Amino acid sequence: RPEQAKHQPLPDIKVVDASDRLLCQVPGASVADGRVLRQAIIAETASSESSSSSSPAFPLEEQRLLFAGWPISCGPLPSALRLNADAPPVKVLRVPADWCDSLNRIALIGGAGASSSDFVPLVDPRTALHDDDIKRLAEKPFALVAVQECGSSLRLVDEQLRDDVEVVLASVHNVGVALLFASQRLRDDEGVVRAAIHQNGMALEYASTRLRNDRCLVYQALQGSGAAFAFCSEACRADRCLALFAVRKSAEAISHVSSKLLADREFVIEALQQNGSAWQWLPPVFHYDRDPELAKIVSQFWLRRWGPHDDSAIPLRAAEFLRKLPPPPRIR
Repeated sequence: RPEQAKHQPLPDIKVVDASDRLLCQVPGASVADGRVLRQAIIAETASSESSSSSSPAFPLEEQRLLFAGWPISCGPLPSALRLNADAPPVKVLRVPADWCDSLNRIALIGGAGASSSDFVPLVDPRTALHDDDIKRLAEKPFALVAVQECGSSLRLVDEQLRDDVEVVLASVHNVGVALLFASQRLRDDEGVVRAAIHQNGMALEYASTRLRNDRCLVYQALQGSGAAFAFCSEACRADRCLALFAVRKSAEAISHVSSKLLADREFVIEALQQNGSAWQWLPPVFHYDRDPELAKIVSQFWLRRWGPHDDSAIPLRAAEFLRKLPPPPRIR
């Protein structure tokens, strides 16, 4: 019974530096949000500085916090961090003043066009970087900060770090389609791919062939974007439930449905009932002038969505159907 449940104290939050060395443990009960955690880290490290070899404290503006690849802002803390005693530690990164110019250049070059699914660089973008930038991108602490501020900067970091789970997670949490720049091994890692498609369903395009055949991952990607249906495996495109869900989210998804499903008239009817706009991407055999029954279904879909008495709200793509139908009965 709830009134008999015992109150469980919040676990301490472990804080480590960029080298995974324990800096301090902050009492969980005293931390309300990210800003309080940052201030607590300063207080804890300052108090232990004289009696231990921990790194010295540094100001709030130089702190970057990561938890399991997620950046921690000044807002609420992740529930997994507050309630789970076995949660991974918070990693605190320092951003010295001399890093700022490099980070600005890297964000400008790394983010230019890299979020586009059809992005293909004409030249190696690293040629636009300074020598100091390239040296820093080979160091994990700097790379973590760079991808935390601009996820697409993953394409600029050293190749070895693109195979580092922590660096790639920090990147795809920021920009999901940065999965494109991860190593082949991590593009086949379920945890990394799940994090990427959680941020952007279209990141499914860059997952391994094995994971693009994973029904659960495909469903998660479709929740974010029905257009991701174009990147799943042939087996998933022939899955009736996945196909209907994709069409409901994005009308264009019906153009990627397997030919076997499109040959099933009942499937086509059900898909159009859920999203009448899908008619535009059906093969010509289903066009309204050849199949009046489907035209009526699409028209009814738009009538349900926009209402029978507000013709100005009806999209032009549905108007051709509506003109061929008798006027709807007046609602009293």
